[in-house]
Amino acid sequence: MLAIYAILREVLKTLDILIHPLCPFTSEYLYQTVFEGKKSILLDKWPQYQEILVNEEIEESFDIMKDVVSISSAARMKEKLKRRWPLNEALICVSKGQKQKLESLSSLLMSQLNVEKFTIFEIEKEQGLEQILELKQLGLPFRSVVELERKRIGPKAKQHMVKLVNAFSETNKDEIITSLQEKGQYNYEIDGEKISLDKEDFIVDFDASEEFAVSKRDNYIVFVSTSRNKEMMARGLIKDIARRLQTLRKERGYNPTDILSVASILDLDDESLEMIKEKSEELAFLVRVKQVNFTESCKEYKDDDIDGQKIRISVE
Repeated sequence: MLAIYAILREVLKTLDILIHPLCPFTSEYLYQTVFEGKKSILLDKWPQYQEILVNEEIEESFDIMKDVVSISSAARMKEKLKRRWPLNEALICVSKGQKQKLESLSSLLMSQLNVEKFTIFEIEKEQGLEQILELKQLGLPFRSVVELERKRIGPKAKQHMVKLVNAFSETNKDEIITSLQEKGQYNYEIDGEKISLDKEDFIVDFDASEEFAVSKRDNYIVFVSTSRNKEMMARGLIKDIARRLQTLRKERGYNPTDILSVASILDLDDESLEMIKEKSEELAFLVRVKQVNFTESCKEYKDDDIDGQKIRISVE
């Protein structure tokens, strides 16, 4: 912990010196009140580039993790799953050579994704049929999305366009994928005329299967599970309420290190109340109070809500 504080101090002090030409009065004030050093920021040395402190491999690992976490958040948003809600698992696809770099940050990645477990896969294909086949080989939870490339099939379909589109809408998309994989084409027979469509005549993509959400960007794909058991829901609820109680502590002027007597939560529904009672000690630790109760025991309460559920909270 002391190492973290020392690094943070050095970083902030360096930034303070660097911004001095842009905001001299503010940076001077911060320098004199926060950092022990020279009498004036003008007497300190200008920061020098230190190549020995640069680790490009670690920087790349963090860049990959940042992108993966961002894409995971996008997948959560599709199913309206808040980032602070724990989920069961994440399935992450990265490019060749990136798996080991991402695994080097496993503990931090799991925390940032807020999942119980994750699995990393390396893939080569970036889009289209080839990517679908690779995802299928890896056993990832997706369903194929296939559409006709209207501009390309026009000359082939001619006067049969409407009937071809109707026939396509009734065709199992996995059947099309299999035929394209094995034969490189899929055939329709319309009014006795054979119409052969090849790979370029289809737009092939994918979406998540049931109980998963997916998002992709560049060469990254992240699947997150959407099912949540009672334990996960309880942990998410604890984080929700803890955040609101911590905000209330700040609003009422308590110091972060103060250990208060009680946190009181009212008007929870029966299911939420049952879940949170089982974790009241954990909640008390998070908001730095001696106990958590669910009866009207405080002088002043604040109205709040969690996903539309009206509650009242207080800390004293």
